[in-house]
Amino acid sequence: MQKSVFLKCKKNLKKFFICTLFLALVNSAFAGTGALFGKKNLRVTKTQWFDIIYPPESQGTASIFYGNADTIYDQVTAQYNTVPWFRMPIVIVPTVDSMNAFWTIAPYNHIVIYDTSISKIDELATYSETVLSVFRHELTHAVTNNMKGGFWKGVSKIFGDPVTPGMLAVSSGIAEGATLTSESANGEGRLNDEYSKQVVKQAKLEHKFPSYYDVKGASDKYPFGSAYYFNGAFHQWLQDKYGMDSYAKFWFNIVNTKKIFINSCFKDAFGTGIKAAWKQFYNEYEVPEIYSDPLSESNVYDFFIPDSQKKSHYNKLNKRYSSLTISKDSLFWIEETGSKIQYVNLESFNDEKIKPETLFSFTGITCIKVSEDGRFLAISYSSQNAPGETYCVKIYDLVSKQFYSVPETSLKNPAIIQSDDDYYLIANKYSSPKNSVVISKIIITDEKITGLQEFSRTEQSVNEYTLEYTQFGNGQFACIKKNGLNYSICIKNIKSDEKSEFTEISAPKNRMVISSLSANGQKLYFSWTEPGSMPRLGILNLKNQIMKLSCSDLSGGIYEPVAIQKTSEITYTGHFYSENRLFRTQESEISDFETFEIQYEKKAIASVEQESGENTAFSDLEFVKYNPFNYMKRGIFAPVSIYQTEYFGCNSAYSSDTATYLLGATYVTSNPWSDGDNDLFIITGGWNYLNNSFGIDLQAKIGAETRLLTSTIDLKNEFNDKGWKFSAGKLNIQSTVSFGRISYLTLTNETAIMIGHQDKRIYNLSLLDEFRFWNSEYFKCCSSDDDVIYSCISELLTIGYANIHKSGASRFEKIGIGAYLSFDFRKDNALSSSPVTYTDSFNIYPSFKAYTPWFIPTKYTLSILPIGSNYGYDTDPAAAGHSIFDFKTESVLFSVEPQKALPFISALFINDIYISAGYSGTLGAANMSKLGFQLPYLADYLKGTFNGEACYLDAVYLKATVEFSPNIGLLANPSFKTNLFGMISYSLHKTKVSNIPIAVHVGMKSTF
Repeated sequence: MQKSVFLKCKKNLKKFFICTLFLALVNSAFAGTGALFGKKNLRVTKTQWFDIIYPPESQGTASIFYGNADTIYDQVTAQYNTVPWFRMPIVIVPTVDSMNAFWTIAPYNHIVIYDTSISKIDELATYSETVLSVFRHELTHAVTNNMKGGFWKGVSKIFGDPVTPGMLAVSSGIAEGATLTSESANGEGRLNDEYSKQVVKQAKLEHKFPSYYDVKGASDKYPFGSAYYFNGAFHQWLQDKYGMDSYAKFWFNIVNTKKIFINSCFKDAFGTGIKAAWKQFYNEYEVPEIYSDPLSESNVYDFFIPDSQKKSHYNKLNKRYSSLTISKDSLFWIEETGSKIQYVNLESFNDEKIKPETLFSFTGITCIKVSEDGRFLAISYSSQNAPGETYCVKIYDLVSKQFYSVPETSLKNPAIIQSDDDYYLIANKYSSPKNSVVISKIIITDEKITGLQEFSRTEQSVNEYTLEYTQFGNGQFACIKKNGLNYSICIKNIKSDEKSEFTEISAPKNRMVISSLSANGQKLYFSWTEPGSMPRLGILNLKNQIMKLSCSDLSGGIYEPVAIQKTSEITYTGHFYSENRLFRTQESEISDFETFEIQYEKKAIASVEQESGENTAFSDLEFVKYNPFNYMKRGIFAPVSIYQTEYFGCNSAYSSDTATYLLGATYVTSNPWSDGDNDLFIITGGWNYLNNSFGIDLQAKIGAETRLLTSTIDLKNEFNDKGWKFSAGKLNIQSTVSFGRISYLTLTNETAIMIGHQDKRIYNLSLLDEFRFWNSEYFKCCSSDDDVIYSCISELLTIGYANIHKSGASRFEKIGIGAYLSFDFRKDNALSSSPVTYTDSFNIYPSFKAYTPWFIPTKYTLSILPIGSNYGYDTDPAAAGHSIFDFKTESVLFSVEPQKALPFISALFINDIYISAGYSGTLGAANMSKLGFQLPYLADYLKGTFNGEACYLDAVYLKATVEFSPNIGLLANPSFKTNLFGMISYSLHKTKVSNIPIAVHVGMKSTF
């Protein structure tokens, strides 16, 4: 009877699975997925070359693109001696608060722009029109990577945009070299910004300048943007020396594979090899003639060792100190490598040695600002608990040790301003396409923050920002104003009768950039640059209206200067090639200041309620509703199948096999805001010669851009000469939710339902035999020889808590614990007149892991009643059967991070080398398991264990590991890292099968 019921249902299974995928597509169209998760009513405004896709709240930014995108396209193509020839979508995403963008060619050309503002003076603050310059950067990626000749244009029309040989040759280093020169061609951009150029300058000053092959994009260690900085400077040098015609020829050669190797393309375009050009570029790259270590200067001292010019322990650990902020009692900062907030009491500044204290760790922290009296600390952090990365603010009460979470999100650059007995939170809030300054009064009841009351909200004009708010007296505060590329310092009283009035002091030098503002009485301290300089010290004396600008450079530059009134010193951070360090100096010892008399200028800011002509223009766009099928008809077509069959029921012990279904085709598409990895839709089908079956697989990756939610729907149908063969449906869901400072909850769920016929298993077929199509005896040799329908239902659910986080610069410096509880169920049956159960397992099992980062970083893992054992070091002792528990501890005894291309074999990039030692043990339940390990039979397993029927296996081992990445084209990326290890183990307790206690293992794992 069971069989007949399923036979009646099988005709509807195909329709069911197709309808399920269709519903997933419709959901993605009208509710959004990925970066636009949950967004509805998406609009499309068309220009000559672009489809601008945006939700209603991004209409202002869409208007900016509507008026400028085609012109920028003409400009970029003209640089490369070509013309616009393909159109593509521009997607404006308001769900991400971190200013950035990306272009990808997979599965088709499209650009995604995050519709938000800058949060500090950094490398994305180097443009007069930020969003358009970021767009120019990404458009240059699209233009250069699509410089296809006629043949490859034709191939791309058939198989998709990514089918270009140059995509295999163009590394991120080459790609970013072109984009940085493009964004900087008009005199702005990162190649004209001294803060952005600091990494390259420091590398030369410190004699750490990498080779060309070291910055192709495979590095996974700070400075993470080395592929940008070095290649940007190198490609600018190439363009200046050889001209844009030669540079455009270089790109055309690569994209169309006019020469087989990159060096050949380079030599054909420039007349010299890459190594020789890089050496000449290094020799000609200008840096100031100063000491590589500022401690060699007479007036600079290590922060942690007062009155000493020796490098302290705390400045030797490759730490990255940032966000210095000072109260009347203490100096605070962020230690970025461990996401820690650290501080020192000002009373300790005269001590012989200063030891920083850690206030706490905080995942995702971006900046901090302490109130003048030291009561409150404003903390800005990025949260993953939303569809896109969201900036949030917490206020920490240093007296009561309590946090207050600010309800309003997408606030940036927060600070606390004190006026009499009142406290105010000031922050920036972006609303497309403008920034606003939001001031809220902090409501305190019974010495506890109970809420915020909005005090004022002031809108700024497009491309205008105020940043780095700092208090310097009762209710008075200053900030840095950036309007285009013009910088000034603004001063305001929070309780002024004229809420919109402020005083502005313009930068006295042309192309002067001001960063990181702090105050001490009536003096304001800041970092500044001008073309050709390192970051220097600036001081604005509000009392006598004098601005002093230091004229000399220091290695590391002067960032975030803070005045210590108690010792009349200035503390600052210096940015070096692989670290940020803390220093101190005496203002009185800096004699080479240039002095300027300043002029105050009274100005008024328009209220947010006031309408402007710009707002009116933003509302005049014509649009149509977004239809995903207009874009999903574009994608990647491959004449090969990636279909994998499913083995269950009588074949439940086998895993999927891809090779036998290679004959077929695959199509990949997505919404036009996919990053090329997520938010994808895949259909693949293939034919298997060995069982004469055709399988089709429909996959949809749907979820948020963040780790809040990711899911995969996988629907399969297989047919043979008898008709329907089997159907399978899988759902995989993963979610991570952060809470507190460093903690997070995780959930993963894998559900599978499979029903249908199964193939015979042939044991003497090799992979080569499977492709002997000319041998007729192999045709249909694996076809099922009965009409039995098998079913499989499985579920694996894991929930967990963890607070594991980085605690230092090394990849092994982690600390924290994790606890997980898993529920596993699987049942495989034969649905015949005489039902047979092949697998019937049910289990609930906990697991734990912990990290200690100290002198010898160590990882501990413990699994109780796991599904199976790996015996700690990647071997599978079948004699152990199923496990009662697994335990493993591994310590890193030695590690080094070369981050260099292998000499003479530059196609390999060595990331890490380390030696570790460990102990692993497994208590096995031997052969007592019944149809798979089952929790109901635990008593039997334990009884057998105590009777000596189980076995305990353990060993100690020593392992050497090398991790490397390919260093060729788009594969020059640490995402494609390979782990090669060799290990020797000594068994303390072993099976009776072998009497040899020593074993040698060699293995390799890859993340491809």
